[in-house]
Amino acid sequence: MAKTTNNNARQTHVSPGIYTKEVDLTYAAKSLGITTLGVVGETVKGPAFQPILVDSWRTYQNYFGGTSTEKFRGSQYPKYELPYIAKSYLEESQQLQVCRVLGLSGVNAGAAWLLTAASNRSDKQYTDDDPLVIGVLRSRGEHRKAAFVKPMDEDAGICEDVYEYDKIVYFAKDVKMTQSANLVLGNSCKPGFDQNKKEFTMDVLNYGTFTLVVTTNEDEEKKYSVTLNPSDKNYILNVLGTDPSKGDSEIYVEELYDVAIQQLIERDEIDHIAVAKEVAIINNKEYTVVDGKVTIDGTVYTIVNGKVTIGGAVYTVVNGKVTIDGTEYAVKDGKVTIGGYVYTVVDGKVTIDGTEYPVIENKVTIDGTEYAVKNDKVTIDGTVYTVVDGKVTIVGAVYTVVNDKVTIVGTEYTVKDGKVTIGGTEYTVKDGKVTIVGLQYPAANYYRLVSYRDIKIVPSHKPVYDLLVEDESMLTRRYVGRRYLYSSEFSVNENSGKALKVHVSSDKGKSWTAVEGIVGHIYTVVPFTKADGSREYYYGEYVSDKITDGKDTTFTYVNIDNEKKVFYPSVEKNFETEWLKTEHKLTEGTQVFEDAVEVLSDNLTYIATVDESKTVVKPVTLDFNNYKEAYRYASTPWIVSEMKGSAENVELTKLFRFHTISDGSASNTEVKVSLANIDPEKGTFDVLVRSFYDTDGAPVVLERYSQCNLIPGSSNYIAYKIGSTNEDYETRSNYITVEVNETDKTKVSVPAGFLGYPVRCFDGAMVNIGDEKQPNVQSPYFQYNTNVDEEIRINKQYFGISDLTGIDEDILRYKGVEAYNELPEGLSPCFHLDSRILERGEKSEKLQQTVTVDGIVYDNWVTVGKSNVTDYGIEPRLGDEGTMVGTIYEDKRYRKFTVAFYGGWDGWDYFREQRSNDDSFTYNKYRGSLNRISGEGVSFSVIRNPEAYGFDNKAITSDYYAYLHGIRQFANPKSIDINVFATPGIDYVNNKSLVGEAIEMIETERADSVYVITTPDKPSGAGDGVAEMYTPYDAVANLEDSEIDSNYACTYYPWVKYFDQDNSQYIYLPVTKDIVRNFAMTDNTTYPWFAAAGWNRGTVYGVKSKRNLKLAEQDALYDGRINFINSFPDEGMKLWGDKNLQERESQMNRISKRRLLVHIRKLLAVACVGLLFDPNDNSTVKTFKSAVEPILQDIVKKRGLTDFRIEIDDSQEARDRLELPAKIYLKLLPSLEYITIDFIISPSGVSFDNI
Repeated sequence: MAKTTNNNARQTHVSPGIYTKEVDLTYAAKSLGITTLGVVGETVKGPAFQPILVDSWRTYQNYFGGTSTEKFRGSQYPKYELPYIAKSYLEESQQLQVCRVLGLSGVNAGAAWLLTAASNRSDKQYTDDDPLVIGVLRSRGEHRKAAFVKPMDEDAGICEDVYEYDKIVYFAKDVKMTQSANLVLGNSCKPGFDQNKKEFTMDVLNYGTFTLVVTTNEDEEKKYSVTLNPSDKNYILNVLGTDPSKGDSEIYVEELYDVAIQQLIERDEIDHIAVAKEVAIINNKEYTVVDGKVTIDGTVYTIVNGKVTIGGAVYTVVNGKVTIDGTEYAVKDGKVTIGGYVYTVVDGKVTIDGTEYPVIENKVTIDGTEYAVKNDKVTIDGTVYTVVDGKVTIVGAVYTVVNDKVTIVGTEYTVKDGKVTIGGTEYTVKDGKVTIVGLQYPAANYYRLVSYRDIKIVPSHKPVYDLLVEDESMLTRRYVGRRYLYSSEFSVNENSGKALKVHVSSDKGKSWTAVEGIVGHIYTVVPFTKADGSREYYYGEYVSDKITDGKDTTFTYVNIDNEKKVFYPSVEKNFETEWLKTEHKLTEGTQVFEDAVEVLSDNLTYIATVDESKTVVKPVTLDFNNYKEAYRYASTPWIVSEMKGSAENVELTKLFRFHTISDGSASNTEVKVSLANIDPEKGTFDVLVRSFYDTDGAPVVLERYSQCNLIPGSSNYIAYKIGSTNEDYETRSNYITVEVNETDKTKVSVPAGFLGYPVRCFDGAMVNIGDEKQPNVQSPYFQYNTNVDEEIRINKQYFGISDLTGIDEDILRYKGVEAYNELPEGLSPCFHLDSRILERGEKSEKLQQTVTVDGIVYDNWVTVGKSNVTDYGIEPRLGDEGTMVGTIYEDKRYRKFTVAFYGGWDGWDYFREQRSNDDSFTYNKYRGSLNRISGEGVSFSVIRNPEAYGFDNKAITSDYYAYLHGIRQFANPKSIDINVFATPGIDYVNNKSLVGEAIEMIETERADSVYVITTPDKPSGAGDGVAEMYTPYDAVANLEDSEIDSNYACTYYPWVKYFDQDNSQYIYLPVTKDIVRNFAMTDNTTYPWFAAAGWNRGTVYGVKSKRNLKLAEQDALYDGRINFINSFPDEGMKLWGDKNLQERESQMNRISKRRLLVHIRKLLAVACVGLLFDPNDNSTVKTFKSAVEPILQDIVKKRGLTDFRIEIDDSQEARDRLELPAKIYLKLLPSLEYITIDFIISPSGVSFDNI
């Protein structure tokens, strides 16, 4: 028990209630029954951080999924122990409170390499300049406790090697593509790579075949031959996998739009895999290939048979033949074979080991020297060369020697005694130059993918409240301390169009000067008292009138008199000048970009950049790395209204959207929603919650809500019938809640379509660190069902999302923080039932008018096809009855569509081999990258509102605080009723502080539960063999090291082998599942004060104990406060022992006695709560006794107590304190743990009476 210095049971509580306290007088003396388990841990799916009451295993499965034998890669402990506990416990009880834990940190997803596709036809949408995204490749990785960064450098003041703590290391540095070697190239029956077009072909027989070349983090090269054909053995998903935490390859497939690939190939919309560019690796250096040529050191070379030759000669083809050194060679099909090598004829010429130099304005420059051309001839080093087609071909490449060294193709060679050896050949240096003839280098050709670097944006600036958009005259006292970012677009006066005014001070705020703000600068609202005593409020910035940062950085401000004034940045603490720089640089030795700031009003991160010579600030809207976000539930896009407005300006309204009750990645594919029987006249519609994997032909409707409307206060109001996300309306659905945009327009609307799905804004703003311009990639293709199939009954097909057209699930998966900024340009096409949104153009259906949704323009729409007409020939129109006459919507059964959920996210850092929940991941002990000023770090961020998570002190987004947040959900006994508590997944060896927090909560805040703590029977990372286990003596030592001393907690050793029938696999588990089941069984068959152990009440279900204990080992464990598993030949395994973790030897160091007192506490609280607020007189005292005594007498009768006594202080002083202090003395009946039998042997002739 926790110690207390307050003798009053009420202690510091001030709210009315029943308060109890215990005093163990064992040393001084010397002479209801229903179990409710609270469990915190990880499950396969389900809502997070909200205890859910579960009454059966089926209910558990509906909420949280089933069992799984998956282990953490690093610790090799079970990832999902909780389901086994639930399944076992629910055999004996119907009261289980489950709190699922999910991640708060998210992950740095790293670099991304895109698979893209295009068509060679110019009339198609997807071209090599505008290819379509068909897949995303990622690197696997891992966190390293201390990763090497750079070696010591005493000259630079670095006295020892530099390491980065908790650094993430990605296994792949680069990914390129090349043709697969085993293909018959050019054969249309076996497409793969077209040698003539230099492209990877796609057709209905082969969706694509290629080899991925991975450069590992150890600079090794690995190749993976893959296809996009699902039936192939080397299908890309089979070879690389899709799980970032499991797989043998360095890379994995994060997204693959296989449904879209098939659809677009069959429609002849794509015919090859597009690449960013062709490259050649020559002498370990990469060069861009253009038309089969590379430029090296300013000189253009032709790649011939996979080689580049430095120095060579050009020969002309005459009458189909070429003569070299007197030998004649025949040219056939544009090629000629010489010396075993095949050369291509280009413009009637063959280049053999040649180097071409262009002639510009009758001059040619070779190795930095300019030579004049006269009459198409030029003399170089005494040799006359002829100009052909504006070029001079030099037999031999000339290089200049500098400081006795010459560099050729990136390699440096040393000159000694006027000679240099290159490639095994000795060359003579003449006049400081060396001429190389025929030096060959292998040229490995590859194709670059569109890629995005693993830049981690970690703002060094504290967040700002908003962009600076209001005039200083609007500022008041409540604005003081708020920080604002100055913007070229928004920081302007709406009336005059002039830049908004701010103030600067070069004397630490003693005086202020009004000036125009500077874009990218951060201003803080400050108060200023004028000489007349009046107070004003400014957007203030501290500056300096002299250089203080050792640099020549200056700011030119313009004051109200249009005068320019130059200032320098201030670096003095608390008076720093803050601004975003337009030149993007990474922090030295890292992939971290710091010059950014978060704007809290829109939760976007802003950077400064130059746009048309002007500084602008923009939110980052494309960041493939930034998955650093806590868990999310899944949502549907906003459902929009029927068409309103004019023919030229269509207006739609956001009506509502659904959110899943379940959180995490699994919530994306749990359910979908169909909206049917839409009636614009009545304003009603039906909501059908369907299983995600059902079909339109056989829908599995989990819930149906009929005749819904959008009128608050109505009994059919959609939020009232389903439940609202903001909890204004009680949740009635088991799967979803609804968020309604309650406006006057919404009340008179019906659902008619939905906005698009977030698929990333590929042309969005991003940090640019000198990256080359990439192709303008187009978002993944997502096809909706827009046509009626006459061969299928109308009640078996839905518009919108449909299995009839196929569903690319990767569209729905989480895509990073920036993907969910709700910008229209980052969405897939929007959908609508009314085909009038799309007007038919000359060539195709396209958007002809402006379509706005709540005033924002959305210009990418797909509608039900205009070809879906009745005999009247009118395209689908949704509106009043008159509008729908003669259309398919005259039949109400057509007015329906389906929408799916997206964006659910587990929030875990999947590159970690185990959870970041040990003591080193607390705020005070974390040594990784974390900016304590901005609160941002590489892996974690500071939690800005720790109180909302139940934390008293500063916290970060590590898994330590995720688990602590889950534990804290049980802190209030008035809101969550439990009497047994467990935290599967954490233990007192690897998670000492977390276990301590849980004990503290159970002891001091609840004081009504027993906490079953896991004893690890093996070190983290060890296998399941007996040789790798902690011995019983190790286990006892580990418990002593934990410093736990509590009679509210208990623990057991060792683990047990269990057969998971659902997964047909074995798994070793702690016996927590058996302990809590036996607690419940004991309460059902006897009483809580009977020990849940031994022959009758200690059964353990499993295959075998991991370790058969010797008697001495059992003694060591029990003496060390650890209960154990005893194995019997016929009866199997039994829980053996009733000790809790109290160090002091007394009756209170038994679990059964603690459970007895917990039971008494709860019974007395229930019995006495009715007395609160009654008059505090003698009658109340009698009532108290009459309520308490029967309870205690019953426990005496049932062998829990031997006796008790009640003392009540009904003095006037107690009454003045509004208290009824009572002391209840209890004599506990000890349990029988030892039976001692002496056998006395006597002679057969001796009478027992005489012994």
